[in-house]
Amino acid sequence: MKLMDFTGFALKNLFSKPATKNYPAEPAVYPERSRGHIEIDIDDCIMCGMCQRKCPSGAITVDRATRTWSIERMGCVQCENCVEGCPKKCLHIKPGYTEPSTSMTVDSFSQPIPEKPAQAESENNNESLTSGKITNDMSTCILCGLCARACPSECITVDRNAKTWTINRDDCVQCGACIDACKKFHSLSYAEDDGEEGAVVFAKDGAAPAKPAPKKEAPKPQAKTQASEVSLGKLSTVKPDKSLTYGKIAVDIENCILCGLCARACPTGIITVDRKDTKSWTIDRDGCIQCGCCIDACKKQQCIGFAQDDAEYGNVTYKKEA
Repeated sequence: MKLMDFTGFALKNLFSKPATKNYPAEPAVYPERSRGHIEIDIDDCIMCGMCQRKCPSGAITVDRATRTWSIERMGCVQCENCVEGCPKKCLHIKPGYTEPSTSMTVDSFSQPIPEKPAQAESENNNESLTSGKITNDMSTCILCGLCARACPSECITVDRNAKTWTINRDDCVQCGACIDACKKFHSLSYAEDDGEEGAVVFAKDGAAPAKPAPKKEAPKPQAKTQASEVSLGKLSTVKPDKSLTYGKIAVDIENCILCGLCARACPTGIITVDRKDTKSWTIDRDGCIQCGCCIDACKKQQCIGFAQDDAEYGNVTYKKEA
């Protein structure tokens, strides 16, 4: 009896279509909303790093220096958080899975690194270079000291007796305040990185030969004064906890030296720094993508961070007290 029952199933399968598909000869058909693997339109990516911050498994790595986006396929859990958090919508999930492998698979996608703009002739001899090392043309410098007075990080020293001009490269934040202050002779400008660190001395002709000054010891780290929690909330330079949100970038304006490095690093150009007239720092909250580039660029004071939501949108301005 059992044999006769089995014969019926065998005859049924013999004249029916197979339940399996001839894969990969026959392409697989994936059901709607199935999740396979993450793909990126690398040409549209702005390397903001939001996908890396959103990834719960840490499978995504964004390197802005080399303009490279990488994903560890075995670490990706196909949660789609990166897709939802991408401000440029250049990430998407494509049905189908990557080929299995016995080793960890990391797929990397790179963009060409843009060349530095050529130096353009301008009033201050340097509108095109926005970073690098501050240099002094001692043939035109009169050692007036205005640059030293304007320097927010106090890294410039002028010695009229010895006819020397010294800058501490370790403390310089390349904000350009000294260049703006050199109004008459325009002897200060940005220059390509010459590889020198520490205190660098420039001497007038006829003065004693300039010798590198001793390297200034790094100051001991001090507890940074945070902004008022009533107005800004606790600033955080790392991924906020449950009490903080990604929606608000704020500045501790009392500790800010208005150097402008954050504005230069912002990929969407929504930060404005007015060092001369209003001594203010402005951010367009509607255009901010919370990528954290400004936080990474704030090297000296570390006065920018994520803050509790203050319900302000549009242009928000922070001003220094008179």
